[in-house]
Amino acid sequence: MLNEIKTELGANFKTGDETILQQYIDDLTIVALQCSNRSTGDTTMDYLIKQVVESVYLRRGDEGKDSSSEGSISSSYKDAEEKLRNDIIKNGLRKVKWKLLT
Repeated sequence: MLNEIKTELGANFKTGDETILQQYIDDLTIVALQCSNRSTGDTTMDYLIKQVVESVYLRRGDEGKDSSSEGSISSSYKDAEEKLRNDIIKNGLRKVKWKLLT
């Protein structure tokens, strides 16, 4: 996944940021697995994780801000974890846990 994200980021990827990018992948994968009730090794949500990792990486330096503007360009931000959770649920990727009553 790391190499795919680096390729998609293209010129926006800074050489030497592999560790930072891998940490984002690891952290957001944990969030995705917990939200979806899935286990490690499940690649069902990789495309959603990639999208959020790229977004978080590109947003570095603006953490904690709701929005920013430079010149005539303005950007508003959503919480990356919240977006990931919502995307998992909206795409029907959440497994239902069944609990048997005894």
